[in-house]
Amino acid sequence: MANTVSNQQTSQNPGFSSTTESATHPASVTPAEQIASEPTELERTLARPGPLDKFQPSGLQNVFAQAQEAKNVVESTKISEENQVLFDYQPTGAGEKTALQLPGYNPKNPNRPTGTAASEALATEDVNAIDTHRSEIEQVAKEYDLPPALLAGLISRESRGGQILDKKGWGDRGNAFGVMQVDKNYHTPKGNNPWSLDHLRQGAKILADNVKHIQAPGKSKNGHHPDWPSERQLQGAVAGYNMGMDEVETLGGIDIGTSHNDYSNDVWSRAQFFAERWAPSQEETSTGNLFFVESPFGENGTAML
Repeated sequence: MANTVSNQQTSQNPGFSSTTESATHPASVTPAEQIASEPTELERTLARPGPLDKFQPSGLQNVFAQAQEAKNVVESTKISEENQVLFDYQPTGAGEKTALQLPGYNPKNPNRPTGTAASEALATEDVNAIDTHRSEIEQVAKEYDLPPALLAGLISRESRGGQILDKKGWGDRGNAFGVMQVDKNYHTPKGNNPWSLDHLRQGAKILADNVKHIQAPGKSKNGHHPDWPSERQLQGAVAGYNMGMDEVETLGGIDIGTSHNDYSNDVWSRAQFFAERWAPSQEETSTGNLFFVESPFGENGTAML
């Protein structure tokens, strides 16, 4: 949930760039080429020997069936420009404790989804709830210069698209409001319903202000990292959304102290899932800048930067 109390300023342009090369990729290899060279975690899971009905409980099997159906349909993904930054870093995905939310999940099952595969499976469960509000998410993301798929991934992690909130839109034992779970102990929640534009704007502003905070000069121990690659600054802002910006100290330990110690990596994985799902249609991509990556369910693509 959003519990940061860093300086809140109106942010229309956090200033991250989708073209900055990630520290995780050699200079001679583009992010898209790196992605295209390796199978995704979900592909590895689906490729493991044995039919799903033999190894997976029925609930979890249904999640995999949905993923398999998508694999049969989607061959490649064209990522919209505003979501390109999400593929400049490859996250580790959900940890074991987060994955326990999956129906029928068994930590002793060798075929259980782990890491990014678990994140994608969780996001798959939230698709209907979040897709319904895609236009509002994209509108607010544009206002705060944030990747819309990142907001979708955060909403999936925070409230499962609103599915775990009470009838009045509250979660976390009544301490946080809305699909972005704005904590009343640190903020005055806005909006008259959990999906209202006022609420989405408040959550997006907190995240955008976190980006400004991490980019500002200052001591690293206070969450200032102007020397980090832009995509990792954005990831740090996501981690700070959960635990506060002062706790964002190192790249290697970026999630230490967040819920289940996997928050930003899980959100980022879910965001990649939505970026691929929300790829522009053929009509929309007849003009404009595209970024081709390997779909988690399909064939390799080619970068067009």
